[in-house]
Order: sequence, then structure tokens, then C-alpha cells
Amino acid sequence: MKLMGFYFTNLNDDAQNRRADHIHWLIAHHPEIHLGAFARMYPEQHLDAYNEGKKIWLSTVSDRPNDPTILRNAGGFLSAGDPDIAEELYGRGATIEPDNPSWRELLERRTG
Repeated sequence: MKLMGFYFTNLNDDAQNRRADHIHWLIAHHPEIHLGAFARMYPEQHLDAYNEGKKIWLSTVSDRPNDPTILRNAGGFLSAGDPDIAEELYGRGATIEPDNPSWRELLERRTG
């Protein structure tokens, strides 16, 4: 996480490319880790890196469609560039865990 913090604050192109590589690796190998803002990518700033992350997340969701942690983390990543997909993932999470209020909060942020 310390390295991700470095990348988060260092805005030069080389550091941002390495940051994207690390994020993609973490998504592919440890999608259960909640990275929050450290993993956020905005397509208008880093389109290729965002699209690669999106591809990895959608593949991971396809492999683990009923895993609430995966749905939450994928939704968090995708909320910046694909809010409708994020909302769909949060809705699926709410269906899987209907008594978990965090899904309602995530959905309200999207529609609120």
C-alpha cells in the first residue's frame, strides 16, 4: 500500500503507468483487496489503463458472480467511468446480501 500511495501522489507519466500496472496486477491476483481511491482511474485521464482495468474486473466478476466483495470492489473501480455498470453490480450485491445496509448506501450515492 505504501507504493500505491507513492503512485497516488506522483503524477508524472512514468509513475502513472507503473501505478496502472500495479493496479491491474492487484485486480487480477487479489480482487478481494479493497483499494478504494488508490485504485481509482478516470477514463478521461487514462483511457487505456482504465479500459484494461475494466476488462480485468469484468472477467473477474464473470468468474465470481456471487462474491459480494468482488462486486463491491469492481463497482468501486467502475463507478468513475461506467456508473451504470457499477450500479448493476451494487444491485447484484444487494440481492445477494439483502440485510447488508452498505449496498443501499452505495446505490443511494449513485442515484442520490
